[in-house]
Amino acid sequence: MEKNKVYFWFIILFSFFSIYPESNIPFQKGYIRFSDLKKNFPDLVLTMDSSILKIEIKHKSKFGFQFLLDSKFFSFKGLIEPLAKPAIYIKNELYLPKEIVENIFIHLIETEISYRFSDTELIFHKEENKISAETIPVKYIIIDPGHGGKDPGAIAVNGEYEKTYTLKIARILKKFLKEKFPKTKIRLTRKKDEYMSLEDRALIANKKLNKSKDVLFISLHCNSTQTPENSPTGFEIYYLAQNSSIENARESKVISARLVDTNRDQKILNIQSGMMSSSIQRKSILLAKNIDSKLKENLTDSLISRGVKRNNFHVLRGSIMPSVLIELGFITNQRDVKMLEEKSVQIKLAKGIAEGIKLYANTKN
Repeated sequence: MEKNKVYFWFIILFSFFSIYPESNIPFQKGYIRFSDLKKNFPDLVLTMDSSILKIEIKHKSKFGFQFLLDSKFFSFKGLIEPLAKPAIYIKNELYLPKEIVENIFIHLIETEISYRFSDTELIFHKEENKISAETIPVKYIIIDPGHGGKDPGAIAVNGEYEKTYTLKIARILKKFLKEKFPKTKIRLTRKKDEYMSLEDRALIANKKLNKSKDVLFISLHCNSTQTPENSPTGFEIYYLAQNSSIENARESKVISARLVDTNRDQKILNIQSGMMSSSIQRKSILLAKNIDSKLKENLTDSLISRGVKRNNFHVLRGSIMPSVLIELGFITNQRDVKMLEEKSVQIKLAKGIAEGIKLYANTKN
């Protein structure tokens, strides 16, 4: 009987690793050899203009990455991004820095990739589960990667900036939402490492109200503490904490944005704008609770929930649609940072937020 149990669990484990086999590529001195990458992803195409040392990497018919050898920048869809190390060419071999490899996984490879870098290897496996496309009653989802440019945000225990984590996870979230909800327009407030005022971030979302009233605003941030040695852990979901002055300001914005009929009598206009403001607040709370619920289901042992809270965040105060701010984790906590850097956790974050939005969309009315 005991032998049968051992055999049973051996079959289960063997089947699991057969379905999700891990692959390894040498990672030496911060570089991955392109030829090693292409062996695992044969649809990657490399072209090189030797006259100006310009490289382009594509995947099938998708837009590609362009960069010059020995340059600490690369471009993608017209955006210029910095590199910690330049791509180099040695003995007829192209060596790619970590950032380009990560962007290839995020933007060019159609299959979801879970990966991690060790000191000597890139370890990854391909997620075989396809994302099932669905339609939800939401026309626009605006994703706001917090901070950027001259505003780096908090500093992580590994020396990285908050702005880097928010942009990286925002890009993954955008890709996931586009595949999950193909009829919903997904927009980022910033696509690269650039400074944006809080007013401009909310304005980008508010402008979409001219096209549809079904707009959501999701702002991504990372938490921190002044005492890293005693840093808390976990994610938090915030909606706007209201008082009379904040409510009055939102009602005025509702009227100026013509979300109500401005031809009405002033008393009726005040009532309508008040009702609209209350509706936005109720839906924001519902959105926050649903995202928190689905993140808890998806993250399980990765990141814990610290609950749904309210705060007078400026970026939420400026938006006039259901809005939440997600603190993805404490980057002053060593374990949270490790989790946020793992692609598998980033995918779970994206999936949890998407499922929370779906749950909200099906119950908001």
